[in-house]
Amino acid sequence: RPHLPISSHLLIASLASGDKVVTTSGIHGIVHNVKEHTVVVKVAEGTMLEFDKPAIAVVHKKDVAAAK
Repeated sequence: RPHLPISSHLLIASLASGDKVVTTSGIHGIVHNVKEHTVVVKVAEGTMLEFDKPAIAVVHKKDVAAAK
């Protein structure tokens, strides 16, 4: 993905289940599953959407300390 800045590559590489994300189109959700080229995002109870990884614009990492 040469068109993405370096920080975007790191952002996409760090995606994990439980992270809160916002897509480039403004859809908010929680990462359910990370695949090789796509991310499955839970946007509502029982509603999952699959996005190409470059469509993820913002990642709020899951707070590991709060999960314990």
